[in-house]
Amino acid sequence: EMVGCRAHVNDLSICLSPSSMNFGCTALSFLAETSSAIQTAADPDSHNQPIPDTQVANVFQMRAIWEKMLDASSAYSYKHPQLGRLCVIQPVFHTCVMWRMCGGNGENGNPDPVFEYLLDCGADPNIRSSLGIPALHLAIATFFSKTDQNSDPSEENIESGLKLLTMLIDHGADPKITITPFNDQKFQLYCCAQLNTLEKLFKGNVLFNAFDILKHFLGQTDRPELRKVEDILNKSSTKPLEELLSVEVPPIASWNQSIYNVIWSISQISRAFDKETRRSGFLSMHAGAPFNLPMMTAMPFSELRELGYMPRYDTICPDPKYPGPVLLPDIPTSVDVVFLSHRWLRPGQPDDEHGTKFKQICSLISRLSDSCRKPVEEYYIWSDYSCVDQSSPLPGVQALPQYIACCDVFAWVWQEEYMERAWCLTEQFMHHQLRCQPTKFCLRGETIEEEGPTPCPDPALGKLYSEPDRVALTTMTAIFSHAGHVQ
Repeated sequence: EMVGCRAHVNDLSICLSPSSMNFGCTALSFLAETSSAIQTAADPDSHNQPIPDTQVANVFQMRAIWEKMLDASSAYSYKHPQLGRLCVIQPVFHTCVMWRMCGGNGENGNPDPVFEYLLDCGADPNIRSSLGIPALHLAIATFFSKTDQNSDPSEENIESGLKLLTMLIDHGADPKITITPFNDQKFQLYCCAQLNTLEKLFKGNVLFNAFDILKHFLGQTDRPELRKVEDILNKSSTKPLEELLSVEVPPIASWNQSIYNVIWSISQISRAFDKETRRSGFLSMHAGAPFNLPMMTAMPFSELRELGYMPRYDTICPDPKYPGPVLLPDIPTSVDVVFLSHRWLRPGQPDDEHGTKFKQICSLISRLSDSCRKPVEEYYIWSDYSCVDQSSPLPGVQALPQYIACCDVFAWVWQEEYMERAWCLTEQFMHHQLRCQPTKFCLRGETIEEEGPTPCPDPALGKLYSEPDRVALTTMTAIFSHAGHVQ
């Protein structure tokens, strides 16, 4: 009922386990206190300084709390075959389905009132969790799990579950949305019973939708209420399309929120083992993300070379000589997109007055071309300055992992302070974490070196211009640290 509240009804978050709720809430309280301590520990007028001992202590305390939450299974999590143990990230509607379907505070066979309230406030039933599950698909698994827990489930619980499924269909839930499995027997769920019933499907290699989930359960039992679910799924929505699509999206997420958004997106995009599938997955997420996910772009190297300098991409004060980067759908599949990781040479400017960075990029692409035997005209470059809207850079910066995953080559330019900079290390960390490119290239002086995957120094302990950013970097490295990719 608050102003702007509806824009956040689809925000993503972790899901605490009911059995560890007291510990989980206490841990979240400590995290909030530690986050505040990190943000206020440094002088706001002091930039790019080595991290003091008190701040190091804050970073490790915050990381320890996150790891304790995962180790204690306070938050629902799963073992991602590529990324290690991750929290399940989902909207609040999904969490309500887990806890309040087939019972809750509903009366006389009706669903809990929270579902109708959330849908009326703009909850989108087609938003996926980080596992790729929309609310309808989760509701089918929950219905099976909760009505199967007792040999004789109450008629009221069965009726309220069927009514919720009907409510979701009436609000535009699409049973044909497919879920991409992990195709790996190492995948494992550390969640509630309703999610664990889907583990076999997630370990497989076949896309599945709501009908497939129902078929999966019908193979285990032939309860008559499951046949009623099939009838519900075959119905179509009764609401106008334009009404179903009127979901508000917050323009810019906070850093705390953005970490959940990052986990949500890379958990899905990293399941693909080739760039075409990852790019297709990015386009799907761009269209359906419950947050502002800017379209990935890249700049043709031939255009950069013709300009003779690194252009600034700015939608408010555009460079008259630079029309802007090319959108991902318009990038030819035959070219290689190079993610460029580099240290800016001046405040607000990646290059110096001598064009040093521009010359380094030209040298990098030339040597890549020679090494890979690919014409320089078939290279595009992703660089923050030329591909992220500098008039509002935060959404693009928050999408860095997705952009890395969609590139063909990861390259970095050696500079004396590069390995001290927190954001440079963050790009190295995400490249190593995602493993979307088997190697990386480093330009050192006039030579280019191909490097294997190696852990990088801890991004959370690097130098920052804005100290509050350390909260985001600490949270990210803590959540991903179970994969062991930080020195």
